[in-house]
Amino acid sequence: MWAGVWIDGRHSAAVPYLQAIAANDAAPIDRALAAITPGRPRLAPAPLRRPSAPVPPRMLAAAVLARSCGNCEVLAQGCRYTFDRVVCRCGSEAARENRCPADLFAACAVCAEMVEGLDPQLATRLGYVVDTGRDPASVPFHWRGSRWVLLERDGWLTEMRQDAPSGAT
Repeated sequence: MWAGVWIDGRHSAAVPYLQAIAANDAAPIDRALAAITPGRPRLAPAPLRRPSAPVPPRMLAAAVLARSCGNCEVLAQGCRYTFDRVVCRCGSEAARENRCPADLFAACAVCAEMVEGLDPQLATRLGYVVDTGRDPASVPFHWRGSRWVLLERDGWLTEMRQDAPSGAT
C-alpha cells in the first residue's frame, strides 16, 4: 500500500521512485518532534531528491505512475480517479522516438476519452496536447483540474503560480 494506492507487485519498476518519496516523508515527523522537544534545534526541510539519471524508455510508465501516485492527473467531471491509461501529449512521430515523462500523463478511462474529444485549441490551452516543435517540459499542464504545473523530464512536476500562461502561448 502506498499513499492509499494498492500496489500489488505489478509495478516493481515504480519502487525506486516511491522509495525516494518515502525518504522525504520522514522529515516532517522529525520537524514535529523538534517542535515539541525543548532544546533541540529546528531542522531545515529536506531537499527533494530527483533521480540522477534520465528515465529509461521502459521506465516511462513507472515514472508517470510514481508522479501521479496511481491517480488520474486530469480529474474532469465524471473522473474515476484511477490510473487507467498513459496518454501522450505529443502527436508527432519524431517526438515518439525520444519519449520522456513530460510527454505523458496518467488518466482514467473517462478523462482519457474526454481529452481525446476536446476541441484541439482547448486541449492545447490546458496542456493536454503540445503543439509540434514545442518542448513538453516547458508547456504548462492543468494538473488535476486545480493547478498549473510543468511536467518535468525526470518524472517530477513543478507547481507554477495560479495565473500561469496557457499551453497555447
